[in-house]
Amino acid sequence: ATFINRTNTTLRNGEMTCQAKFDQVVTFHRLILVALFQLMDEDGGGVLDMLEIRILARAMGVKLTDGELKDAMAEMVRRQPTTHPLG
Repeated sequence: ATFINRTNTTLRNGEMTCQAKFDQVVTFHRLILVALFQLMDEDGGGVLDMLEIRILARAMGVKLTDGELKDAMAEMVRRQPTTHPLG
């Protein structure tokens, strides 16, 4: 919350360059993504398994069939980066 409050105050006061504002937004979104990932990773394994992906999809209002879930998992494995994108 401190990061968010500090960023909002700084942006309102017009104290940042456009690039600095962009960098702050990127950092903020990364923090949100990490928090959401950790929330969904119920077993703490560092990866989302099929059940966790199903729960995430339902939380976003999407009900995946078993086939859609398997296809999504296969696509995520295919696209898996060699390093964690959120570092």
